[in-house]
Amino acid sequence: MRTLLDELLPLPAMVTDPRYTILAFNSVERYLASDLEALAPADRNCAIQSFESPEWARTFQSDDGHRAQVVAKLRASYAESIDDPEWSPLLSRLRRNPEFCRLWDSGTVGRSVGRVKTIENPYVGTLKLTMTTLIAQENQRLTLSVYQPVDTVTRSRLETLHGWINDGSIERRREDGAQPSAERHLRAVAD
Repeated sequence: MRTLLDELLPLPAMVTDPRYTILAFNSVERYLASDLEALAPADRNCAIQSFESPEWARTFQSDDGHRAQVVAKLRASYAESIDDPEWSPLLSRLRRNPEFCRLWDSGTVGRSVGRVKTIENPYVGTLKLTMTTLIAQENQRLTLSVYQPVDTVTRSRLETLHGWINDGSIERRREDGAQPSAERHLRAVAD
């Protein structure tokens, strides 16, 4: 699956387990919300990041209902693997957050299909994406999730981000703390 992740570039893609722990990711997914490699492996979880990371909160702030969707998907997955002992430590950690408790206790279960996500990437700006999630035939506890652009602007921005990763300038841009703007992105594409 690691080879497939790289073949999907410049589309962000990741492999997760039923608890939404991120097990593998490609280079664009690495920088989609925060630097996934900078996180401790125990923190590389979509739910944990959604409720504990300020970077993720900024990235998904324009995506109304993001946290509610995360919890609804987590509950659906929980229902399918309730006997997995790994759920207990994850839920104990997440229950420290009052918003998580409220959403979890609401009992909403579901999977979002075809929903456009608006992501504020710290490098290239606004990305409008849909996510396709596939179950691995070889191990049905693993899913491959791929973000696909819904417009040409997003496609161009993903290609720019991928280029900056490949040429090594992503780290400099990160250190500079440069905030994205449409004008800066257009200049970068012209270069």
